[in-house]
Amino acid sequence: MEIDKKQLKIAKNYSNALLKIAKEQNSIDKFYEQLKSVKDCINNTPNLKEFFNNPLISTNDKKEIIYKIFYKDVDLQIINILNLLSDNKRLNLLETVYYCFEQSYEKINSVQKVSIESAVPLNNESKKRLQKILTTKTKSSIIPEYKVKTDIIGGLIIKINDKIIDLSLAAKIKEMEKQLI
Repeated sequence: MEIDKKQLKIAKNYSNALLKIAKEQNSIDKFYEQLKSVKDCINNTPNLKEFFNNPLISTNDKKEIIYKIFYKDVDLQIINILNLLSDNKRLNLLETVYYCFEQSYEKINSVQKVSIESAVPLNNESKKRLQKILTTKTKSSIIPEYKVKTDIIGGLIIKINDKIIDLSLAAKIKEMEKQLI
């Protein structure tokens, strides 16, 4: 997901407000899951996304649809934040608000996302071993995202936050080429 830096600050304000309420209600996990569900529902329903992003549709109509779709499954505070985004003509920021909330959620719960690229799919045993090693090294729980990239020839490329650990055969071949030249 591409995050617009200008809108990040605005979205962070909405996220922080929701996080404050979630902490007060001891519902951080619940709010995280529900906000994710709302975001996914809207993103996976093109007509709904178009509806919410259409400036010609009134705020009241958008709020009515928000209520009809989500009131049974989502905490009132999530609906309130969606209504506030709608009132301020910022429903298009929902994904960025979620991103900010997710960052805070992961920090609170000592969780890190890790991207692991391999030339071939890793078996379950290799995934478990790798996850255990990375959990120990990062001193936090990890959420691995596995990708297959055949161009690395063999080995792994591990991305944690801004760090890239390139253990790929392609990188070793490039290094050898540099030494030979």
